[in-house]
Amino acid sequence: MAKIAIVRIRGQVRNNGKRHTAMNLLGLSKKFSALITDDNTQIRSQLKTINPDVAWGEASEEIVSALEKNHPSKLNKVQQDTARVKQKIYHLNPPTGGLGRKGIKMAHSQKGAFGYRGSKINELIKKMMQ
Repeated sequence: MAKIAIVRIRGQVRNNGKRHTAMNLLGLSKKFSALITDDNTQIRSQLKTINPDVAWGEASEEIVSALEKNHPSKLNKVQQDTARVKQKIYHLNPPTGGLGRKGIKMAHSQKGAFGYRGSKINELIKKMMQ
């Protein structure tokens, strides 16, 4: 199954109730925290809610192994269909070189930071691990 990387780009100020709840369910409580999880419909529906606050895309195996090797993780227990699933949350540094020309206010498709990045999420995480 494909892995998805979700990185929180914006902070907690001025979040509405649905976004705040979805972020807490995913365990993304801090700015620049990352989550590597399996791709499924539940995660996709939560991504629709929190899309303006996160950058996400398909994570490569190289990035997943580098995160596990170099960064300590916090276990987040999520209840899905009466089975507790453990997800690893990584707290990363701000990216060297910034988030993009237009910053966190524009989508990645418009040269900004948030939203779907595809495989370019790996480049962002590499910049945040330095």
